[in-house]
Amino acid sequence: MAVAKLSEIPDEELFAYVSDNINEFDHEQVLEFSNAELPEVKPKKSKTPKLPKIETPKPETKEIEAYLDEAIDEIDVEDLEEML
Repeated sequence: MAVAKLSEIPDEELFAYVSDNINEFDHEQVLEFSNAELPEVKPKKSKTPKLPKIETPKPETKEIEAYLDEAIDEIDVEDLEEML
């Protein structure tokens, strides 16, 4: 069985091991060493492809006003009274 020196193990691997097995450590020891400076671990880049930007058309003010006028005409007074 090969034995590795702690100094030979990359900080990222040590950090990952501790993170994965944190519940196996003595809480007092964790607190004792928690003041130690931890290495900066960069997050892994996402493998999710970037979606293409799609320009959505903006409705014209007149179209919005026409829609709102129609919507207002369809609202019953009774419905409005129930909302209050």
